[in-house]
Amino acid sequence: MTAMQRQGRVGFYGAAHGQEAVPIAIGLAVGADDWVFPALREQSIMLVRGFPLRAFIAQVFGNAGDVLKGRQMPSHPSARSVHQVSWSSCVGTQIPQAVGAAWAIARAQDRRRGHWSHG
Repeated sequence: MTAMQRQGRVGFYGAAHGQEAVPIAIGLAVGADDWVFPALREQSIMLVRGFPLRAFIAQVFGNAGDVLKGRQMPSHPSARSVHQVSWSSCVGTQIPQAVGAAWAIARAQDRRRGHWSHG
């Protein structure tokens, strides 16, 4: 993919050479219903969680097989089916996004249980 990006055949690609083990371990450790807010080099979490490789590659190219229908910047994979949110090109934004989502999920669960938190 990196070579294709250098040739201009892929608009953007963030390679993860030498960093593969940690995202794979994360993908194996998180629960199936847990949402993932990855950073640039953590794309493989989706694959470990069962996202099809063909659809993953389609997102890199933003072609007809892309489940996001080319609406996202290439190589910013995400899918509801594996509870993964797209990473942002701005490094570190996944942290406040994940905190906000966790807070929203916790509040929704409290409301379903009849607890009303203030905050």
